[in-house]
Amino acid sequence: MASRIYDQIILFGDSQFEHGDLLVGLLQTAYQHKLEVVKRGFSGYTTREARAIVPHVFQRSDQREVGGKAALVVVWFGTNDAKLKGTSQHRPVSEFEGNMKAMLQEIEERCGAGVPILVLTPAPCLDSLSIPSKHNTTAASQEISGAGVKLVAGLSKSNVKPVEMMRMLDDAKKRFNGLHDYIVEDGLHIRPEGYHWIFQTLMEAISTHFPSLKPWHLPRVMADYTHIVGEEVPLPRPVDTLAPQRLPAQGYKPRFAEHDLTTFDARARELLSDGK
Repeated sequence: MASRIYDQIILFGDSQFEHGDLLVGLLQTAYQHKLEVVKRGFSGYTTREARAIVPHVFQRSDQREVGGKAALVVVWFGTNDAKLKGTSQHRPVSEFEGNMKAMLQEIEERCGAGVPILVLTPAPCLDSLSIPSKHNTTAASQEISGAGVKLVAGLSKSNVKPVEMMRMLDDAKKRFNGLHDYIVEDGLHIRPEGYHWIFQTLMEAISTHFPSLKPWHLPRVMADYTHIVGEEVPLPRPVDTLAPQRLPAQGYKPRFAEHDLTTFDARARELLSDGK
C-alpha cells in the first residue's frame, strides 16, 4: 500500500514569518487533514541571502525524498531590503527586483511549472514608534512594495500573484488605534491582531487567484473516522468565508459501539488502499 503524503503550503520569508506562529496555527486549522503548513522564516534575511538558500529550502519535484509536493508557496521578503541607505541590510530597488525574479524562477523550477505562488510585499512601518536608529520607514517600505507588485505584474504569469500588505494602512484607519493594533513597539514587527489580518488577507487572495485551493474544495488525505466505520455524520458545508468555521454540535450522533473491530478493519483497508 502506498503511503499517503500531505502536500504542503510553504511559507518562505524573513522574521515576519519566523515570528508568525499564530499565522501558521490559523492556516493549520483551516487546512487540517488536507495540507501541511511548513514555515521557513529567516530573521534578518534580505532577498540577497534568500536567493542563495532557495536550493536548501525547496527540493526538486523529481528528486523529492521526503514530504509532499508544494501546493502553494508564499514568499515574503523585502522588509529588510527596505532598510535605509547606509545600513548593512539595505538593498537597492534594482537588486531587490533582480533577486526576487531569480528566486521566483528557481522556486518554480524546483516545485514544478505552474506551482501557485503568492508574493507578499512589505507591511507598513509605524513611524512614530520605530526604533531610534530609524532603519525603516513606511516610505521606504512602500518603494520596495511598489517594485514587488510591478515585478510580479511584469512576469505576466497566472500562477504568481502579489498580495499588497500596504493595504494594512487602509484597514488600520478604520480602527481606533490605527496601526498600533497591528505593529509592535519596534514599529516593524507584527502583533497577533496583525497576523489575524494577514491570515484573512491570504485566504482572500487564495479565494480570488487559486479558488481550487480553498480548504473546503480539497479532499482529506486520510478518511474521517466516521466514514471508516460506516456512520457518516451529517455536517453542514462550511460557509464560504475568510474565517475558519466552528461546526455546530447539533447533528452529531455517532454510535461507534455498534460496529465491531472486524468491520472497522475491513472498511479501513478498503478506504486506504491504492486508488482511493
